[in-house]
Amino acid sequence: MSESVYAAIGGQETIEAVVTDFYQMVCYDHQLNQYFDETDMDSLRDHQIEFLSMVTGGPVDYSGAEMREAHAEFDIIQAEFTLITEYLQRALAQNGVSETNVDKILSTVATFEAAILDQ
Repeated sequence: MSESVYAAIGGQETIEAVVTDFYQMVCYDHQLNQYFDETDMDSLRDHQIEFLSMVTGGPVDYSGAEMREAHAEFDIIQAEFTLITEYLQRALAQNGVSETNVDKILSTVATFEAAILDQ
């Protein structure tokens, strides 16, 4: 049996570090930070940790809302989704995730694009 991406990247510790770095970048970006003005960031961070754990094959179940429902009120456009993906890529790389595993993670995240963009 092959090792999961979750295990290969360092598991929970790496996922938590990635999420911390990711939100530092996203919340600093003037194009994106408006989406987080009235957000419970601790709760969002917890859901993002669960989400990334799930998409990497970790032992964590995602308990957040369905992607379409969770993002419906925001009217996220393609350029914003692309920017968020770039920040995720950067956060993963900053935390030592190999390019191969970054590509695997981003490919899985991309499967949620239509729901997040409400298409």
